[in-house]
Amino acid sequence: MEQDERLDEAAELLEERAARLLKGLPPAVKGQVQEIRLRLGQALAVYTGRRHLFLGERGAYCQPGSSCLTVDRRMLEESYRRLCGYSVHSHSDQLAQGYVTARGGHRAGIAATAVTEGEQVVAQREISSICLRVARQFPGAADPLMGEVFSKGPRGVLLVGPPSSGKTTLLRDVARQFSCRGIKTLVVDERGELAASWEGIPQNDLGPCCDVLTGWPKAQGMLAGIRALSPQVVICDEIGGGEEAQAVAQCLGCGVQVVAAIHGESLEELWTRPQSRRLLATGAFSKGVLLAGKGRPGEILTIKDVTNDETSGNRHDRGLHGGPWPAAGLPDVRPCG
Repeated sequence: MEQDERLDEAAELLEERAARLLKGLPPAVKGQVQEIRLRLGQALAVYTGRRHLFLGERGAYCQPGSSCLTVDRRMLEESYRRLCGYSVHSHSDQLAQGYVTARGGHRAGIAATAVTEGEQVVAQREISSICLRVARQFPGAADPLMGEVFSKGPRGVLLVGPPSSGKTTLLRDVARQFSCRGIKTLVVDERGELAASWEGIPQNDLGPCCDVLTGWPKAQGMLAGIRALSPQVVICDEIGGGEEAQAVAQCLGCGVQVVAAIHGESLEELWTRPQSRRLLATGAFSKGVLLAGKGRPGEILTIKDVTNDETSGNRHDRGLHGGPWPAAGLPDVRPCG
């Protein structure tokens, strides 16, 4: 699927007026959109990783407060229902965590008032905004990693970066490339973003030798997979809990490599945070890969050994530049702020 078609696919998940304006964007802009933003009482906007573009009533770009299309309650609530496939109850577990994964692997973050039982969030009400992240597949995005880190086959690696830095896209292509090399690959896709399975069929190309566990909590999925599917490598996103660290250790004990992603701003901080320190203490990860950030998604800044908590000395430190996202011309609209 072409990159502009991915934006059209995501737009179809929203209310009709919003979808029409989004689908009318120029193809070059569509290919750069990372997020679609619907904020109650504010202009409908898209974010390209470099700037916000605000959409006018007739499809032209505008500055906030002028002729922009304002997101009203009807647009927000109808978009919410569409994202849930008109079955909000079936997504209750995800919504209690503040997100929903929709058809095609597109994920919407939901800002709303929490409904709690004790200290547990069990539901949401009074939605105030939606951030729909456009899922994309870039074949070849992981080429630098495959040549630099995985040239001799799978090994334990943590991808580290802030939100929207390209971690999921790189993991998806790592899985595809392992699978295409005949390596038995297991993707534990808790949030449905890596494979984007629909009726059991991955909508993203993960190659011929990949098994997908969709919706499984990562720890349970890793353990079930190594017991039943005999993978050589397990791939999962947004790792970090205590149970997940134990599952990673069991993978290592079974001779299965783990490639995973975790939020972070630097490799050095991994040893200062309890959740990532538990992961590193398993000994399952030999390399950390730091990504540049949302302004340069997919660009690798640094690759380092993470087998101990020393931050200097003889560790490997090499940057790989030139991320996989092609530059495209954007309209001359001033960025927000």
